[in-house]
Amino acid sequence: MVGVVQVVQGVLPHMRERGSGHILDIGSMGGHVSLPTMAVYCASKSAVQNLTEGLALELAPLGIHVTLLEPAGFNTNFTSNSRMPARSIPDHASSYAAMTRFHGDAVRGDLVKSMAAIADITGIDEPPLHLALATAGLEMVRGRFTELMDEYARWESVTAGTD
Repeated sequence: MVGVVQVVQGVLPHMRERGSGHILDIGSMGGHVSLPTMAVYCASKSAVQNLTEGLALELAPLGIHVTLLEPAGFNTNFTSNSRMPARSIPDHASSYAAMTRFHGDAVRGDLVKSMAAIADITGIDEPPLHLALATAGLEMVRGRFTELMDEYARWESVTAGTD
């Protein structure tokens, strides 16, 4: 997150001077859908999402666009440095097993097609604030949003009681 802020701080003076620009932040569908054993990663991507959305509101009047690129995963070496904990905690075994299954069953996006889609949205008049990369991740997020709205609806009377 610190790196994202530092890069934005580095390019913004030049974009403000030109009165135009397009910042592309790398988020993740994990910013919307947290997964067991990946809570810290997902929390960091949630932070990037909120930074991007706030920046977009601040920078739009200056002619500067901001897009959050949200991949769901690609066939890369991203997880090559991942390790199981040094000490196994039996209480968490089911979480690790679930993530092993999820990782094995996950449908990955096409990296080349994704990069082409990103290139296509740069330089256009109205780029998206959010760009999902791969439909599998988009479906996960849609499911999560449905769950979230259902939960809010179930507890709406309690919420109303706090006014």
